Amino acid sequence: MDLVLFDLDGTLVDHDSAAGAAVETWLLGTGWVDAVDVAALVVDWDRIAERHFAAYRAGQINVKDQRRARLRDFLPRIAIDASDWPDERLDSVFRGYLAAYEAAWRAFPDASPSLEAVRRLTQVGVLSNGDLDQQVAKVARNRSRPAPRRRADLGRAGRRQTRPEHLHRGLLSAECAAQGNHVRR
Repeated sequence: MDLVLFDLDGTLVDHDSAAGAAVETWLLGTGWVDAVDVAALVVDWDRIAERHFAAYRAGQINVKDQRRARLRDFLPRIAIDASDWPDERLDSVFRGYLAAYEAAWRAFPDASPSLEAVRRLTQVGVLSNGDLDQQVAKVARNRSRPAPRRRADLGRAGRRQTRPEHLHRGLLSAECAAQGNHVRR
């Protein structure tokens, strides 16, 4: 085995907890809702996010457009009609959520020890179908040590679903294994 790839979100970094905390922090910080309503809204946000992220993974929309679509679907749930908002306003609103999300990034407790154990045996890399700049910042912020030597950015390679055959079709030229919560076989 030349390489073991780890998916970032849901495997090394606790994306779900960060996203939930971010929605709560963001919504309460805006004053748009009170604490009583937040739990159900976190569930709504997650469902909407997954639907639009699936469109992003399928190559139907880009990162910014999926963020805007999420807001256009979500904001009516809190009695805000954003249907005619310009992209710039949606981007500004999303930055509030994004700041809270980034502040909530946490590696799983076993992430660094797992990376270190595998690194003693072979090369380690991070596989991501998310936005490259955001994912690089996430790895750096969570000090995923030892730092991966290789990174596969499926979004820039024209692929948005984590599938091992993508790696063997020229994304990486190595015998490798992939580990993650959304790795499709």
